[in-house]
Formats: sequence, structure tokens, C-alpha cells
Amino acid sequence: MTTHHWRKFKNVAMQAITFACALLVILPLALVFYHVVKSGIGAVNWDFFTKLPKPVGEAGGGMVNAIVGTFALLGLAAFIGVPVGVPVGAAADQAQLESIVQDVPAATAHRYAQLARCIIQNTFRTAGVT
Repeated sequence: MTTHHWRKFKNVAMQAITFACALLVILPLALVFYHVVKSGIGAVNWDFFTKLPKPVGEAGGGMVNAIVGTFALLGLAAFIGVPVGVPVGAAADQAQLESIVQDVPAATAHRYAQLARCIIQNTFRTAGVT
């Protein structure tokens, strides 16, 4: 058997083993998901999304607290992340971050200081502080 055929055989064998392992991991998850959907689909209705949770032991109730909390968390994350991310992205574009990353060995402390200065200036400029 030539080296090429041997490498091709090993490649196919490893791909088959990887596929089998992935199937062994995904199959139980799929079965649990199927069971949860099959058993719980009858409880999902409009009240489930619009009503408050009932006390423990009572039937019914909803998930409105969880839904509102999720949107509040997303809003807070956007409120914090967008004002930081937009100026940093603009500064990275302005300072041509790609050229710094491409030639890392040739980059000097001066270039990194210039990038930091641009990020800080644009952050304050966007926030309205001059």
C-alpha cells in the first residue's frame, strides 16, 4: 500500500470514528428533546406566555417573568455594549488594525500606543466629552 493510500485510509477511518462519536453524543440529546416536546406540548398556550407563575403545587401559570427578564437583560447588555463597541470598532478601523495584526513581529510600541490613543479619543468623542 502506498503512502497516499495509507493516509487516505487513515483519514476515512478517523472521519468515521468522529462521526460515530458525534452520533453517540447527539442521539441521547435528541431523544431527551423529543420526550420533552412530546410530553409538554399540551401545556403551551397563550396563557403560558402571558400569565404570571402560580405558586408551587398549583396547576397552570406562565412564564411572563422569564420573558420580561430576558428582554431586560438583553436591553441592559446592549445599553452597555453598544456605546463601547461602536467607538472601539471605529477606532480600530481608523488605526488600520489589520496592518498591525498582519505584521505583529514588526509592530512597535509606538504603533500600539497610537492605536490605544485612537480608541480612547473616539470613545470620549462619541460620549460627547471633548
